[in-house]
Amino acid sequence: STQFTLVVDNACFSAKPSEIQLPSKKSTVVSIAYKANPNANISTGKLTVNCDENSSVSWVYYLKGILWNKIFVNYKNLAFLLF
Repeated sequence: STQFTLVVDNACFSAKPSEIQLPSKKSTVVSIAYKANPNANISTGKLTVNCDENSSVSWVYYLKGILWNKIFVNYKNLAFLLF
């Protein structure tokens, strides 16, 4: 199995879990939560998934959250499959 670390660069977004131990040829779901910034209608950020065993391997996902009527919760599920 391989260890992955998930890091977001904007505090409006959070990834759960932030670390994953993933066996070969298995997938998992990661939830990305968005808590709107009341001072901005749109927030952007990056989710970086790092492979702890190989520092040259990482994936970057660009995130966008939108404040709508001052009440908005957004999440995105990501699936990872390790070969």
